[in-house]
Amino acid sequence: MHRKIENVRARIEFVNKLTSVKEAFRGTELVKKSENGDFNHPYIHFDGLRFYLILTCFDILGSNKEYLPFSNWLTSSNTKNERAEIFAQMNKNEITSESVNDIYLGYNKIYGVTKGFKRFIAEILSDENRKLLLDNIMIRKFDNVSGIQLKYTPPDSKKIDFLYQVRNSFTHTGEPYATPAGGIFDIIEDGRIIDGGRKWGYYCIHIEKNNKFYYEYYVRKWPKILIEILNNTIETL
Repeated sequence: MHRKIENVRARIEFVNKLTSVKEAFRGTELVKKSENGDFNHPYIHFDGLRFYLILTCFDILGSNKEYLPFSNWLTSSNTKNERAEIFAQMNKNEITSESVNDIYLGYNKIYGVTKGFKRFIAEILSDENRKLLLDNIMIRKFDNVSGIQLKYTPPDSKKIDFLYQVRNSFTHTGEPYATPAGGIFDIIEDGRIIDGGRKWGYYCIHIEKNNKFYYEYYVRKWPKILIEILNNTIETL
């Protein structure tokens, strides 16, 4: 765990250094207009990178095993018992795409990133820090036809799934969950002084649609609050 903690501290330091040069990514002169008339700004990738780097610390600290590539796991003598336990649940006389998938799922239950990420939130975070994490996420639900906002209290699991999607989307689809507005309006990240104290509001970083509904995902005080939660946590490990 010591090495993991040092790696996380180094990553936080790197994100803080990135944040120290954020003004280089701001400015109305950097606005770009897309073919459909929407505007974009490179700050969306700046934010997406910082969010990704911080959220990957969740699975680093949440994993209770050292990461092992699937191909290595299949051949390592050290994982022989793990493989045997999975193989014992399968039909040994037939190899199909389904059986191969079952093997991979068994491996993922032990070494998968998803397990480590969610374990960090469920088991490693204190109740106070978990509440701090989830309270700074807001999800709104709308009727897809009328556009009317519906009464909706999202379960914690939906917020946790959203966090994992923020982590994955940046690297797997190239689409960061962030807002280009951060490159123009500094109050999004820096907040504003109200009644003598600094306050932050929620801002939307993702919209998800299906046939019946669409959901707007808002966050507050990112990435500052994520870093605060990580620092709080590693001090206790």
